Amino acid sequence: MYLFLLLDFQPKSWLKKIQKTQTQKTEQTQTVDSNKPFNTVCPVSGEEVDPEITYQYDGKTYALCCKSCLKKFKNNPEKYIGKLSDDGKSIKKKSE
Repeated sequence: MYLFLLLDFQPKSWLKKIQKTQTQKTEQTQTVDSNKPFNTVCPVSGEEVDPEITYQYDGKTYALCCKSCLKKFKNNPEKYIGKLSDDGKSIKKKSE
């Protein structure tokens, strides 16, 4: 009878420890990813980005392909952000 009670309580505490560890790992991952660029294509040129060339605007990190595009982006970020698709993986097609 006592053995049953001990076995009954141990898995619950073990499960709580696992859940707590998973939550902590998720929070750490989210913290690291907050500086990860949102986009994979340059909003100015449409080329593949250089992950080392970034600019933070309105709480998001945007990557650009070169310093020339970075300069243009800094001058008018809203113009170029509007060109990105919702997932940041492509440039929106112009509607005719």
